[in-house]
Amino acid sequence: MLGGLLFGLTAGILCADLFPRVAFTGLALAAGICMFRRAPRLLIVFACFFCLGFALTVLRFNMLPKPVYGEEITVTVASRRLTKQGDGYCAWQGTIIEPRQLAGATVQVYADTYRPGTYTLSGPLLPPVEYRNPGQGWHYKRKICANEIGILRWPRVIHFAGHVPGVLSRVRASFRDNVQANLGDRDSAALALAIVLGDRSLLPESLGSALYRTGVGHIMALSGLHVSILAGIIMTLLRIAGLPRPWAVALCAVLLILFVIFAGPSPSLLRAVLMYFYGAIAVFAGRERQGLTALLWTAAAMLLFNPLWLFDYAFVYSFWATFICLTLGDRLEKHLGFLPEKVAKIASLSVLIQLTALPLNVYLFGQVALWSPLANIVIIPLLPVLAGLAMLAGLPGPVGAATALPGKLLFKGTAEFFLLLNQFPLVLEVGGLHMLLLAGLSVSVLVWLRTGNRRYLVLCMAGLLAVYSLLCAVDSQVCRAWFLDVGQGDAILIRQQGKWILVDCGDARAGESAVVPTLKFLGVRQIDALIISHPHADHCGGLEALAAAIRVDKVFVNSCFVDSPWHELFPRAEVVRTPRVAGPGITVLPPVAGTAGLNDNSLLVSVRRNGIGILCTGDIEEVGELLHLSHLTPHSILKVPHHGSDSSTSARLLAQTQPRAAVVSCGPANKFGFPKPAVLERLEAHGIDIYRTDTAGCVQAIIWPWSEFTIHTFAGR
Repeated sequence: MLGGLLFGLTAGILCADLFPRVAFTGLALAAGICMFRRAPRLLIVFACFFCLGFALTVLRFNMLPKPVYGEEITVTVASRRLTKQGDGYCAWQGTIIEPRQLAGATVQVYADTYRPGTYTLSGPLLPPVEYRNPGQGWHYKRKICANEIGILRWPRVIHFAGHVPGVLSRVRASFRDNVQANLGDRDSAALALAIVLGDRSLLPESLGSALYRTGVGHIMALSGLHVSILAGIIMTLLRIAGLPRPWAVALCAVLLILFVIFAGPSPSLLRAVLMYFYGAIAVFAGRERQGLTALLWTAAAMLLFNPLWLFDYAFVYSFWATFICLTLGDRLEKHLGFLPEKVAKIASLSVLIQLTALPLNVYLFGQVALWSPLANIVIIPLLPVLAGLAMLAGLPGPVGAATALPGKLLFKGTAEFFLLLNQFPLVLEVGGLHMLLLAGLSVSVLVWLRTGNRRYLVLCMAGLLAVYSLLCAVDSQVCRAWFLDVGQGDAILIRQQGKWILVDCGDARAGESAVVPTLKFLGVRQIDALIISHPHADHCGGLEALAAAIRVDKVFVNSCFVDSPWHELFPRAEVVRTPRVAGPGITVLPPVAGTAGLNDNSLLVSVRRNGIGILCTGDIEEVGELLHLSHLTPHSILKVPHHGSDSSTSARLLAQTQPRAAVVSCGPANKFGFPKPAVLERLEAHGIDIYRTDTAGCVQAIIWPWSEFTIHTFAGR
């Protein structure tokens, strides 16, 4: 019955997010089931909580603020939390007080210095993730559902009023200062604070990357492992002191509440503490070993309180990993019976954590850390010692100082161990449909461990291969074009009959942080044709990052590219002087004789499939448009020239190409003011649907076999 409750609640939440229109049909069906008295009780419970989950989620979504990115905004925020301290900058989080329509939301602020207090800031509001492309969906959703509306980068400070820190703030600051003073070394102090408080503000980028790339990043997210360690330490000390077990359990619960207040609540930490409370009640009631029941009740209670926690991957991972460990831990230990008992327990826990985290890690980071089993076998037994030393290092006086020597040695050694592993990365990069295969393999092994029947493993694998084959067949019959969010620049990825074609690749920063990660997420191993429209930094600045990460077969450029600094990256690039075929249904059009300037010399790219056309126009301006008119044909989708500059997208171009949809690739709050209002008005006057990467993120166009196309945006996926 409890499982039906939780399953119905989760299904309602997901349907409200993924299928809001279709879900109304499910809602009506669920309501009908509830009214049908002869329906099985489990089905009625499912239907009731499906309706409840749907209603609560819709209500929560409607309460979230809906800011417009790229516009100048003036906000008053209160801040007491530093999130990152780097070389020459500080990142801190503030809660909005004014304007009222955004009150309660949080913003991430980047500035030169930081002091706790109340700020009045003015500047353009940027999205909460820098580039909104495939692979960033869950990161973006997590921030939005946590009421984090965006980023302010070096805003103007109109007014500042400091505040006197409260008792809790002073205690936290004192603890942090004591850890740094007692452990001395920056890496050691940063690792200690990350383990015991989840505070990563001091963590150097190199060490943070090493922890994630070796598969032990979970030690920095306060969860059940941390609570069990803390509870174990407290219970041991209280029992040594002679306190009866029930009283020790009760006092431990009080101390855990204080720890949550001190560290700051997070979904995974709250889950672990609530489970402890359920276990404490079970102890007093004489009904112990209620772990699975405690987990299910805790999940239901937390989702009823805030259904949007389901979109927090720390919450999902915490529950999923705990569920797997509770249900399969003993079963896996039996298969490791050839190992000593303690080693078998640690090894089984490590393997289960890896199997559980595999689908999530592949989706979020696009890779599998092959060092992970070894790294976890090392760190999990050490974690109680590290946590205990970190807590003692935060104490003042001789007690904290007494931990200096062992703490320095152990934390420094642990940090060096992970940095060493990271120097020899064993990382398996996975993208595209291969992510489905790897995730399915993980689930299949878990099903086999749960049932003990190899037949289920075979059935799962057969079903997985069937789904994979079907998706591959569908992929070969459609054409997809991703107009990537690269800020102020262009990058268009095209998938046509099994070939990958990339038109431009953004600037240097976007190439490294947006284009390459997106290509890897989508499973691009080789670019069959790279087309550089013209050698401006916002179109080809990302070439160095692309060349270092992805194999490129053919490169097509205009004559101006030969004299650019990027030519040495692809010295054999083909200069397009006559129309060239770059792939199935993909034609590269050269500049027309007589054009002058880099923009008007842009290469044009025409994509055709099933009677639908996509025209990519680089940065041509009105002169270039007029010279191309004689040989341009109608295209259903137009990439608006020159990012929406008012020197382009003439009425004659629109009349000649007859687009039904137009995509503007530009950056939020760009200094040029693109797209210009005159261009948007012209597009609207022609009845053309407008999609913008600055407001909606990545825009994806899909051409179907039945000669129709659909367009999806990152923000409205």
